Amino acid sequence: MSYAGATGHNNAAGLVTFSPQPACNGIAYPVRRHVGSGLVLVDGAAMATLVFNVLQVSEYSVIMAALGLSMTDVSDESGLVTVSLPGPDRVTFSNYNGTVFHNRLDTKFEDHLYRDVKFLLTDLVALT
Repeated sequence: MSYAGATGHNNAAGLVTFSPQPACNGIAYPVRRHVGSGLVLVDGAAMATLVFNVLQVSEYSVIMAALGLSMTDVSDESGLVTVSLPGPDRVTFSNYNGTVFHNRLDTKFEDHLYRDVKFLLTDLVALT
């Protein structure tokens, strides 16, 4: 499998594979608690960040459409999505429902290329 996204929750059938594939450090949790026994407990809503170093306009447009985000409305920065991401082992891909956030003002546009494009995925819940 590979990184993919679709607009709306529970939409595994509509997943569109991202090309190129993003960098991602996998699913993380905002709170890590170290307990006396030496264990680390994770807490909070699961999240991940997809990072694309460079995208052509057409690639950026396809990714934005797959995630249900508008290319023309700057205020359209978030939405409900279904995504395919690697799980905690960073190898095995699974599908998740979540919310995508993308701040276009943080995305550079130089020489007809989008650079440092980031999509924050929050409230990730595995599809069963």
